[in-house]
Amino acid sequence: MIRLLALALLLLGLPASSPLAFFADLKLRLLESSAGPYDPAEQTRRLSAISSAPGVQLVTFQTCPFCVKARSYLDERAVPYTDLVIDSKDPLRIEMLKALGRSSVPAIWLGGSFVGGMNDGPEGSPKGLKAVPDERLQEFAAQ
Repeated sequence: MIRLLALALLLLGLPASSPLAFFADLKLRLLESSAGPYDPAEQTRRLSAISSAPGVQLVTFQTCPFCVKARSYLDERAVPYTDLVIDSKDPLRIEMLKALGRSSVPAIWLGGSFVGGMNDGPEGSPKGLKAVPDERLQEFAAQ
């Protein structure tokens, strides 16, 4: 499949060295287009404030099934959290894509460390909120 994609990119005159980079660039352009005019410095500040805040921080959509599960998961464990509910056109997603390589929600930070979503996470870390041991989550419940 990747070879077919690389061939298609070559036929279109695009670099085939990284077909996934093509899609990442396309996603960034789509997010920028849907967000409309925005202040990149303000969005970088917003993301920095979220990612450096103590406790549990969420960036979610109101009705996203995995976002609802993340909130319920934390509620069941009596872990307090701050939930920034955004919509699909929020330019914060652009900065998330640039900084984290992903713009999906929920995006979850524990004490300033990005853990990913509900059941997926960045390379070299627990795979999302469900992979974080309850003992670690209880540290935040005690705060």
